[in-house]
Amino acid sequence: EKDIDEVLAKSNEAFRNMIINEKSSGSTSKFLQEVTREEQNKQQQKKKEEDDSIQGLGSLPPAFKLQILSFLDPKTMEKTLNSSSQQEKLSKVSFCQHLNSQAETSDESKSFFFTKQDLHLLDTQGYIVRDNFLGSSSCLQQVKQESERLKLEGILKPAGMSQGQNKWNDSKIRGDLHTWLNDRSKLLLVWKCPHLCQLLDKMESLQQELNRRCKFESSRTQVQLACYPGEGARYVRHLDAFVGGSTRRLTVLYYMNENWKEEDGG
Repeated sequence: EKDIDEVLAKSNEAFRNMIINEKSSGSTSKFLQEVTREEQNKQQQKKKEEDDSIQGLGSLPPAFKLQILSFLDPKTMEKTLNSSSQQEKLSKVSFCQHLNSQAETSDESKSFFFTKQDLHLLDTQGYIVRDNFLGSSSCLQQVKQESERLKLEGILKPAGMSQGQNKWNDSKIRGDLHTWLNDRSKLLLVWKCPHLCQLLDKMESLQQELNRRCKFESSRTQVQLACYPGEGARYVRHLDAFVGGSTRRLTVLYYMNENWKEEDGG
């Protein structure tokens, strides 16, 4: 069937070229217009079918979305992820719009982590990048050592998608090892990781600062430690929050890769 389609396509192309090379007559021009109109209708129908497929993806559970996206080519995946029906649009956080003028002029403003430029960038481009989050490279090294020890002790497990009975794993979609760090007493007393606790304190201070300055009104955080072992391990592009699901509004990533270069990838 594929060979027949290719022969017909080449024949149609040759036929059109033959007509174009002839002296145009009224009937020839009309025929060409009909051929062009038919091709345009086919292209419009094909685009509609693609858009309908993408739109239908929005109603699927997040776990199924990830499975489907992993099989798409990059161009189609990008189109799918960028498509946003009214049902899927997440409420946009605006930091500058809700700045607390009293907090901005108080003495504590000198210790704020986020500059006004940072907040503006969060509103406009959606992210900021800051180095030396914990203040020194020695802190980073200590956090990394504790994390690697947890990995060697088998505390980090293969990450899965979804929860409960619907939980599933596929390393081609998500290939990291991870564990949750929400139990502070376990982290400090059982796992003996004081520097990871320091990192968690710093992350939670960001939440507290945004609550004071920008009416962020956040009362809960979730922290996970993840390790991607290389060899192509990845997590396909995804959303951290889904409409109707959790209320995650801000993601903070702390990278422990010292002397990272762009050519290293990841």
